[in-house]
Amino acid sequence: MNMKKNKQILVAGTMAFDEIITKNAKSGKVIGGAATYISYSSSFFTNDIYVSSIIGNDFPVSFLHEMNSKGIFTRMIEVSNKNKSFYWKGEYKNDFNTRVTHVTNLNALEFYKPSLNKSSINFDLVMLGNLDPVIQMDIYSQVKNDQNFVILDTMNYWIEKTHRTLSYPFLEGDDTLGLLATGKYKDNCVVVSGDKDMRTIPTWHCFIIDDSIEFVDSHKADYNFCTQVLTGDKSDGYIGCKGVGAIKASRILDGKKKLPEMWEAVLQEYTRNGYSVDDAYHQSRLARILREGEYDYKKQEPKLWSYKYEHYRNFTEDRKVS
Repeated sequence: MNMKKNKQILVAGTMAFDEIITKNAKSGKVIGGAATYISYSSSFFTNDIYVSSIIGNDFPVSFLHEMNSKGIFTRMIEVSNKNKSFYWKGEYKNDFNTRVTHVTNLNALEFYKPSLNKSSINFDLVMLGNLDPVIQMDIYSQVKNDQNFVILDTMNYWIEKTHRTLSYPFLEGDDTLGLLATGKYKDNCVVVSGDKDMRTIPTWHCFIIDDSIEFVDSHKADYNFCTQVLTGDKSDGYIGCKGVGAIKASRILDGKKKLPEMWEAVLQEYTRNGYSVDDAYHQSRLARILREGEYDYKKQEPKLWSYKYEHYRNFTEDRKVS
């Protein structure tokens, strides 16, 4: 985003101490927090940034002076003299996608009640960093106008604290929905989403984009899944079979009544384009949204989709659908 120097930004979020652990290093106690990083990164594009947050009696004043030197105004940052600053300690696994929280101490953040009505500034951009959604909406209600653009973020801590949630260790939300919709809540479930990938789950769906309601049966779910394997999904980071779009995928799968026929058609297209069977299975595992039976609850890990792998491992493009 190209922002002119006179763009006025409101940043709200945590200013904290973090302690981060990786396989190769430990950070020790360092300054962190969403508001800290958002305001610092924004200072490369504008020098008119206002931060709303709360810090404790252990937060260094020298750091606030450094923020001021970068065009970050700190007068709306509250100081809790009786409490320490928000503190988070966590560990990132080898892939850096898996995070384990060891300690979360709200400390001063527990008493954060922003009051921005006294501000006469009309902010062009409002950036609501990781916070309780209730606080985020409170801030938004105080500064909203027809001109500002709002960005907000949250994380599992606030979601679980604010709402009743269901989750499984090391799984994303779509896989959790897939397991619940085909398992525990199989006969009493409607998946509400705007993500087309969810249509690979056999259940009732409400699509928020157009408010339509549809029942996706097992055949349609398998068809949608095979389509995803063929076309790929760049937004989810897998490429599918090169040269296959939605129209061609439809032609490939046309008339196939059951999963064995559909999957052989997928393998034929992959091998025809120079891919191996393992390539096809790799893409299928990236595309797969888990269903009941595809997660080991005891080991807390997914079971890789391996439909008749041994049967198809020597599949070649000249093999015909039986």
